[in-house]
Amino acid sequence: MKFSTRGRYALRAMIMLAEHYGDGPLTIRVISEKQEISLKYLEAIMRTFATAGLVISAKGKSGGFILAKNPAEISMADILKTSEGTLSPVPCLDNPEICALKEGCKSMKMWKGLKEVTLKYLESISLRDIAVQEMARHFQDYQD
Repeated sequence: MKFSTRGRYALRAMIMLAEHYGDGPLTIRVISEKQEISLKYLEAIMRTFATAGLVISAKGKSGGFILAKNPAEISMADILKTSEGTLSPVPCLDNPEICALKEGCKSMKMWKGLKEVTLKYLESISLRDIAVQEMARHFQDYQD
């Protein structure tokens, strides 16, 4: 399974928000610059997350984005499903009508199993897990 640039960028932005959880809003410009993501592209990603209820957009002079929930309550599955639209390895899992072989598909069980395993794995990892791991890596780099 291959995730798009959108999914990878979304994950980077959300990790940064998790690392600053409780510090107040981060401006989209700061996230864009630190994560090297086009401002326009990041705006679209953050709108998607705001609509999904994963981030809150704070307006005004000290505005920006903050996580809508504790990072421990946001899974990698939440982030990737929101940014990618689906975690299905093949399109026919989401829309069986597109496949002429839907009734006798010999590989459907395998595709469903792959989706279930992927989803279970991504649900087992929280945004907090990733942020803590990343902060520990940065601390270790500082110590060396």
